[in-house]
Amino acid sequence: MRKRKRYRTYLIYALLMLLSANWFADLSLAKADEAIHATLSGQDKVLVGDAFDLTYGLKGVTQAVYAQDLTVTYDAEQLRFNGAETVKELKDQFSIVGLSDTPGQVRIIAVSHGAQYAIREDSELLTLHWSSKKLTHSASSDVTISNLVVSNGDGVETSVSGATHTVQLSVDNSLPGDLNGDNKYTIGDLAIAAASYGKTSADSDWAKHVKADVHPDGRIDIADLAIIAKAIMSGLPDAPKPPEWTAAKRLDVSGVSSSGVKLSWSGATDPDGITGYRIYQDGQALATVTGNVYQYAITSLMPNTAYTFKVEAGNASGLWSTNGPSVTVTTQANQPPSAQLTGQESVYSEGLFTLTYGLKSVTESIYAQDFTLTYEAEHWEFLGVNTLREDMSAVIDSETNGQIHVMLHAGEHPIKEDADLLVLRWKAKSISQPVTTTMTIQDIVLSHTDGLETTISGVSHSVRITLVDLNSDNKISVGDLAVVAAAYGRTSEDQDWAKYERADLNQNGKVDIDDLAMVAKWIFR
Repeated sequence: MRKRKRYRTYLIYALLMLLSANWFADLSLAKADEAIHATLSGQDKVLVGDAFDLTYGLKGVTQAVYAQDLTVTYDAEQLRFNGAETVKELKDQFSIVGLSDTPGQVRIIAVSHGAQYAIREDSELLTLHWSSKKLTHSASSDVTISNLVVSNGDGVETSVSGATHTVQLSVDNSLPGDLNGDNKYTIGDLAIAAASYGKTSADSDWAKHVKADVHPDGRIDIADLAIIAKAIMSGLPDAPKPPEWTAAKRLDVSGVSSSGVKLSWSGATDPDGITGYRIYQDGQALATVTGNVYQYAITSLMPNTAYTFKVEAGNASGLWSTNGPSVTVTTQANQPPSAQLTGQESVYSEGLFTLTYGLKSVTESIYAQDFTLTYEAEHWEFLGVNTLREDMSAVIDSETNGQIHVMLHAGEHPIKEDADLLVLRWKAKSISQPVTTTMTIQDIVLSHTDGLETTISGVSHSVRITLVDLNSDNKISVGDLAVVAAAYGRTSEDQDWAKYERADLNQNGKVDIDDLAMVAKWIFR
């Protein structure tokens, strides 16, 4: 009896365990089914040459999504990408902050506007605008969302399954403008267009009226009625044409540097006006500007490199010219940096003197520098150097009378732009007559990435050492001492420093006992 009870108990446990396993399996499967993934929806069939929209969204959202990065791929020989925008319901809550468009591929980065607008449930997010190219045959074309990554508010990223939407592109063999399908142009066609007058592609029932948009600009207006009326009179409608360039078309280049050029072009013509110009670089679309802009600056080019640029014009029908002007230009080669020395042009005998060393026209990263500094030792006492960057160190490798070997090291942060780098300090020696001297930096070697070295021209600076004659009476006397005494205590921080600066004989930014001592010393001589 006990054995039977035990057996029944084990059987019940086994059944419970089996049911639990099945329940967990179903739950896992359900969660897998509910995993976040992309959706792509829209028209399944489109006439060749027509515009259409697809809607991108997320489904299976279980946690707040703040940012998204996705790639849209398509067949550029069949479809034309015309842009993307946030769905109307989310205009103030969600936006595209980055869009890169190359033929066949579009990358989009989009974000929510703060915590209150994070994507927390299944949502349609973006409208992708397309148009079919003018194919001669029907075709099937795929648009695919891939490389989709979303992130929550903590910056945790999740790779998400993409989606594909297939559009059937059909060739319409009927006569354009034959709206009632009777293979002729009559007032019946005109009446259908009149009944749709005022409708635009923004209307929810646009699909019902789009056939009346025989002048394909996304709206039914007088232009469509005029085409049908003319077709009734002549039997043939005027098909939209791309813009035209005159024989005098031109694309000019100016401002050529090692990294950029400026393009300017003549305008194209179109009966309905030019809506935009598209700039191409080596066959790839680079940028699009509005129809009233005739110039564009291009940057980030490589030095000493040939580039071919071309400009095409577009109209309201979405048609683009193919015979726009082009030009080939070679950017300038990189010019090596140049050294510069700046400082005062005169100093009093026994006064302090500084020169600032720097580089200009810097175009490449500079990690180290090596140069020789020469000066007239009979007139100067070299005091040392100070770097002007915290991450830069200076080494005086050797010093002989009148010549110094200096090495500069930039560490982890190379010199990438024009900058003052080093202050060189001297004290003028005592003189009996004014004298002009010259400091020269030469044998300058710059080291770039991977140890590549460049030698650049040296630079010199002349300075005149003068006697202390503050009252300009051609002698040194108590009159000069009085000038210093009257300025005693003044510093470069004073608003009227310009009035007293000449009394700062050692040029240390203040008039003090050292300046008085210098005058007194010269009086005794």
